[in-house]
Amino acid sequence: MLNFLIFLSLNLSFSQAQTSMEQAIEAFQKADYNATQTEFIKLSLSPKTRFAALYNLGNIAVKLKKPGEAMAYYKRAQLYSPHDKDLLFNMRFVTQQFKLPMAAGSNSYEVFRQEFLNIF
Repeated sequence: MLNFLIFLSLNLSFSQAQTSMEQAIEAFQKADYNATQTEFIKLSLSPKTRFAALYNLGNIAVKLKKPGEAMAYYKRAQLYSPHDKDLLFNMRFVTQQFKLPMAAGSNSYEVFRQEFLNIF
C-alpha cells in the first residue's frame, strides 16, 4: 500500500499551503486524481514542499497505472531526500508490482527517462 504523505509549506503562506493541501486531500479522497495532481504541482514549486509534492505526484501516477511517470516523480523526489524510507518502499513497490527492470540499459529505464522529460 502506498503511503500518502502530507506536508505544509513554510515558503508559501500558511493559508495558501493549507488550502492547496486541503484541496489535494479532498480530491484524492474523491479519486479525482487530476485535481489532486494540479494541487501537488502547485506545491512542488516551493522548495519547502517540493519533496512531498513530488512523492505524492508519484503516488497519483501509480493510482493512474502510469509506472514510468511514477518512477520519474519518485526519482526526482529522491534528489531531495535520497534515504526516505517511504519513498524507497514505493519505488520497490512500483518496480515489483509492474515488473519493471531497474538496469540503466533496460527499456524500462528509457520509459522513465522519457516520461520524466515529458513531465518537466
